Amino acid sequence: MMTVGKEVQTGSLEKISEDIFDYRKLIIEMIEKIDNQAFLHFTYNLLNSFKKKWGI
Repeated sequence: MMTVGKEVQTGSLEKISEDIFDYRKLIIEMIEKIDNQAFLHFTYNLLNSFKKKWGI
């Protein structure tokens, strides 16, 4: 889990970057195994909705 605000200390940012990379890698691996086009389309739309709403 990521820490924010006052809890972030020197060295913690590197750990957060590693955590983000780990999640990204896991998500990509999961998506690469999906063969269902409808589910991939749903996932694409879901990610776009989050991006539009929260700017991620």
